[in-house]
Amino acid sequence: MSTTKPTLAFFGATGGCASAALTAALKDNYTATALARTPEKLRKILASAPHSVPSSTLDSALTIIAGNVKSVEDVKKTLVSPTSPGHLVDTIVFGVGGAPRFNKSLWAPFTIDDPHVCATGTATVLTALTSLAEEGIRTTASGEKPVYVTISTTGVTDGQRDVPFLLYPLYHWALQVPHEDKRSMELQLFGAAKDSKIRNFVVVRPTLLSGGAYGADKVRAGWEWGIRGVEGREKEQGPALGWYVGKTDVGHWIFQEVIKKGGWEGKCATLTY
Repeated sequence: MSTTKPTLAFFGATGGCASAALTAALKDNYTATALARTPEKLRKILASAPHSVPSSTLDSALTIIAGNVKSVEDVKKTLVSPTSPGHLVDTIVFGVGGAPRFNKSLWAPFTIDDPHVCATGTATVLTALTSLAEEGIRTTASGEKPVYVTISTTGVTDGQRDVPFLLYPLYHWALQVPHEDKRSMELQLFGAAKDSKIRNFVVVRPTLLSGGAYGADKVRAGWEWGIRGVEGREKEQGPALGWYVGKTDVGHWIFQEVIKKGGWEGKCATLTY
């Protein structure tokens, strides 16, 4: 059995959740690529506290691709394994998001600077995978398709309620625009798994994100299946209900539970304290 650790590709690695996951991976000797519009900004974030990744590790274990998640060519470079250029990375981590903005609308008072950034970015990644397959780069070094991990949010499920009742006005009124973007992103992943463009997906749905950190062991996780109606599978645990969770702890949970441990494939995990 091979002891080689999976290779990783990060999108949106300057964000709080994804940067924490990338930091944990690099410190545990994983090899990764990351797409960044400003590579020096990402490197500075990772080298500075609280991440404090040694420069030697950044030099040896991380390949930063300068580019934009809306560019198929930039994304293709990021998806190629840094240790085996004829193959794809083993795991894709998508943490792209937009900056919040006030919206001049009574029905949707909050928006983001790019209301379709998650859906558009996801579509670009899936298009890039198709393009690489046409060029002969179809699988990971182990002969499989990549697992696609995406950071979404609670409040977008069509299953069991996953937010407290008191958060309903915020989620279903104020946050309509960003939630529509997240929902579209998720649906694309479900379709990609059905079409075998990816081996599987893991959708991570944290509740309201905060800047604090209590430790990944304090994070409670519930889950439901992303693709419904498949018989003979494990019974859903159901969502974990809560008010907030820290970005750093979400990132560390993603690394420990999804990247390192595994077993979350096909599931949508709700995270909260």
